[in-house]
Amino acid sequence: MSLSKNLTKKCPDPGAQKHTSAVTMKCLLLALGLALICSIHAIYPAKRNVDVQKLSGPWYTVMLVTNNRALLEKEDAPLRMSVKDVQPTPEGNMEIFMVKRENDRCVEKKIIAQKTEIPTEFSTRCMKASVHHREDLDENKMFVIDTDYSNFLVFCLESTIAPKQNVVCQCLARTQNADAKVVEKCNQVLKSLHLQNQFTLDFTQKEAQKHTSAATMKCLLLALGLALVCSIHAIYPAKRNVDVQKLAGAWKTVMMVTNNRALLEKEDAPLRMSVKEVQPTPKGNMEIFLVNRENNRCVEKKIVAQKTEIPAEFSTKYLDENKMVVIDTDYSNFLVFCLESTIAPKQNVVCQCLARTQNADAKVVEKCNQVLKSLHLQNQFTLDFTQKEELGCRRRELVALAQDTPPAQQTF
Repeated sequence: MSLSKNLTKKCPDPGAQKHTSAVTMKCLLLALGLALICSIHAIYPAKRNVDVQKLSGPWYTVMLVTNNRALLEKEDAPLRMSVKDVQPTPEGNMEIFMVKRENDRCVEKKIIAQKTEIPTEFSTRCMKASVHHREDLDENKMFVIDTDYSNFLVFCLESTIAPKQNVVCQCLARTQNADAKVVEKCNQVLKSLHLQNQFTLDFTQKEAQKHTSAATMKCLLLALGLALVCSIHAIYPAKRNVDVQKLAGAWKTVMMVTNNRALLEKEDAPLRMSVKEVQPTPKGNMEIFLVNRENNRCVEKKIVAQKTEIPAEFSTKYLDENKMVVIDTDYSNFLVFCLESTIAPKQNVVCQCLARTQNADAKVVEKCNQVLKSLHLQNQFTLDFTQKEELGCRRRELVALAQDTPPAQQTF
């Protein structure tokens, strides 16, 4: 049913203003406010249909526009958020991951966009990505205005709750540095919306950057950096669920990859570690036992991976790597997981492929190559331990560690 029909049913005939009640005047104001929202579809119609699966992957916020500058003007404005990733669900919904500035720090958020009976229209709610609780935001509708899937995406968040008829639109690019054609397209689509009192933030312009503090720029950089991490899920999605009990037992590191070679290149590099064993806990967490080389000797360590509300994702406290994601496993032959840092400015990703046996067979090695290469990490550095001595820890040292009582174990 159209908005005009809805309003006709809900609002009495206004007549002269002096005979119009305050309630009826609110209805008239609501009609005027909603006309602004309708103009988005009238002037620049939304796409007739959207293939949400094609929207999967990293995106970068290029421009934002609104009819209410209070939503964007300040650095901690409620809807001044930078998109980093879009993840479709099997049901045809979307999860939109963003970062914004709150209380002098960067906060990750997730918008759940649920499909409706109207193509390209979604109902929304906003959640903090860290704790997954619902936010009290009025923006309860999202429209995909235009996209070619591979270069740009324009969507609008709208409030249909009177008296706040807010509209905030974003134009996104697939690449960090949007080319001239994408910027031109963003300008074209956003200007065509003709929002009243339009306020624009253009992050391709130095003027916008000049009015953005170093702290807020870190938030924007965080979004850009995290898109790398998110690409792990976009290009090779993490398992939808993990049975940690089936991961119990011995594992051997076969290969490692990273976007920061300093984390792996040297024998005593901080994340050049060989997994020995995985032990699940009754609470659904995991204890991962590893060895690495420190001060010219092999040291045994334990990483505690605590489950989160996101399947296949665990929180950790090892160095800056505060997230662990299980990418793929068949439980009996191979396991691929990634340690990630979501702390700006170090956006580190280190992934391992493990085998159940000391000498991985050809099928497992092939699977490791397939999964790790599919992550497409920028500046990817790879260590293949099917070809090299194991992590700088000679096998006799590893045997000694296994046979002798080890020194006090380091737990993270």
